[in-house]
Amino acid sequence: MKSPNKKIGPREIRPDKVVGEELLRQLADAVRTGQRDEVFDLAARLVAVSGERPQRDPLELADVAEEMGVSTRTIWRVLGSDASFPQPFRVGGSLRWRRADIEKFKAQPNSRR
Repeated sequence: MKSPNKKIGPREIRPDKVVGEELLRQLADAVRTGQRDEVFDLAARLVAVSGERPQRDPLELADVAEEMGVSTRTIWRVLGSDASFPQPFRVGGSLRWRRADIEKFKAQPNSRR
């Protein structure tokens, strides 16, 4: 077993509890010592080990389609035909949706989920 102070290389990541705990210790040390680049690297590796993706907000079209379990084309069709579907807003030239609006729509009994 690796010593707690030895750093884990990118090829050594194993999705198990020991590695996660070791990465957490390294992350805490990096935060404590102010190593900003190391903090970001370790946080990204910890997310990779946990298998969880951070939730984004606001959502892009592809994110909304994935959340709803449909294609992006279907989102466009629903947007044009269902007045209860959350309306997007613009960020620069792109459309975005608030995650809370999409989740509220999905929770409706008559929503297309």
